[in-house]
Amino acid sequence: GAPDQMPPPDFDAIISQRGTLHLSWSKPQMNGGLSVGYEVFRDNGLGTWLPEADTQCFALFDENAEGCKDYECQRLPLARAPLATGCSLVGLAPGVEYRFRVRALNEFGAGPLSDVAVLPAGGAPFPRPPRQSEGAFEPCAL
Repeated sequence: GAPDQMPPPDFDAIISQRGTLHLSWSKPQMNGGLSVGYEVFRDNGLGTWLPEADTQCFALFDENAEGCKDYECQRLPLARAPLATGCSLVGLAPGVEYRFRVRALNEFGAGPLSDVAVLPAGGAPFPRPPRQSEGAFEPCAL
């Protein structure tokens, strides 16, 4: 049958930044169906729901079609990203709270929409954790 209801999406503060929100979620039970993708529905920031699934929320994947959180990622439309556990929306008004719902799609159809999540589009850039891009370990003695 169709997928189970998903929990409401959350936002990933490490990837999100000013005017951009990265949603994340847990995969639901697919009830024997092959996962096809996901749909995100949102309001316009003023409480009016957009009538169709948001086509501007893209999932990020590396060349092995695995989810990634790096700058070497490809963007795939969410409805064609069966392995997605999140997507990024750009062009949101900074400091505005948006409402989101998400649902899974499988070969048997669409699951029910999640409960509503109210998430802020960042006003100031979120800090990014430091990461090491190159280097070698050199043991030291005291």
